Amino acid sequence: MPYILNHSKLKEGDVILTKSANSTSLRIQKSAGSLFSHAIMFMGNHSFIESNIGGTNFFSTQRFYFANKEDVSLWRLKKPNAELVRKVVEAAKAFSFRGYDLRAVISLEAKTNNVSEPIALAEWNKNLFCSQLIGVSYHLAGLDLFPNVNLDSFTLYHIENSPFLERVSYFLDVITEEEAKMLTLNGEEFELPENFLIEQRIIGQKINKIIQAKYKEFGIEEPIDFQKAIDDLPSLPDQQRTLADRFISEVLKNEGYLDLWQTNKKYYPYFFNVFALNRAILHGRDFPDFPFVIAELEDVIASLQKTIDFQSQNLIVSSSNGMNGYKTHSVMAEMYVNFIRLLNEMKSNCELVLSTFQKLQNTIDETRVKLDN
Repeated sequence: MPYILNHSKLKEGDVILTKSANSTSLRIQKSAGSLFSHAIMFMGNHSFIESNIGGTNFFSTQRFYFANKEDVSLWRLKKPNAELVRKVVEAAKAFSFRGYDLRAVISLEAKTNNVSEPIALAEWNKNLFCSQLIGVSYHLAGLDLFPNVNLDSFTLYHIENSPFLERVSYFLDVITEEEAKMLTLNGEEFELPENFLIEQRIIGQKINKIIQAKYKEFGIEEPIDFQKAIDDLPSLPDQQRTLADRFISEVLKNEGYLDLWQTNKKYYPYFFNVFALNRAILHGRDFPDFPFVIAELEDVIASLQKTIDFQSQNLIVSSSNGMNGYKTHSVMAEMYVNFIRLLNEMKSNCELVLSTFQKLQNTIDETRVKLDN
């Protein structure tokens, strides 16, 4: 049974832990000593921040759901402290665009019990992984959620067992399977973000304001956002439809929305070079954890394929409307074609690297069998 978050039950600074059934999630749960594999923080106004393989980014909670209520838990300060929470949220925001610490996650099992004196930091100048983002943000705000634990080793276990946090019940709402098909399944640490990049948020908000102002000028009911304006084009009277169609297509082009797919090369440059991808996975390690790396790559490939499938459906709809004379849908269709081509390139490179690591693992397994005999 699918679930969504009840936003009326959430408060700023809340920490949400999630999990999924994929192999990477299960591996992280085991190594972190936790029932969950990923952590995100609620920032207020339907906004969350997380650190995953795409780096530290904001996204909207209105876009995702959970397959089972056991896949998610909510944690909150036992003693309300508005000033502390404000500082936590500001600290977390400052990490936007920060890179993801994949190497730390790979070696997490060895570090779980690495306890040291508290670290007095003016700032954090390293990359982050999901639970670390939570621990560091609270630390910079003046509270160590799990005292005497080195922040390099701050895991989901420390969130679940923090003396300052308590688990909150009744924060989920049940939705139908049909409603779930309109959303994105959440809970995977290594799932690539579906265009939840800062550029898209900024550009999207700007486009919303421009189109809403122009619709008011045209005498058309203002849409809640530009995607709604695009969806509703066919239902407008002929004259209004012609004006709106021409204007929306021009705004999307002029504001750079149609080129957003290219930001993938900026955020994930290693996906476009097999050698760079190998280096990113190895991180200078002579003997990486091959099963973990293989599982991680398999999950990334599956995530890319899911995004390709989703964008392919968008392409079908846009192409159909484009053939009916809608300029906006025609330029959107062209964007989807380019984006899908790019995603396939990323997926192909991941598959090449995966094949290499699988061969290495097979060689290691065969050698071990010979030595045992």
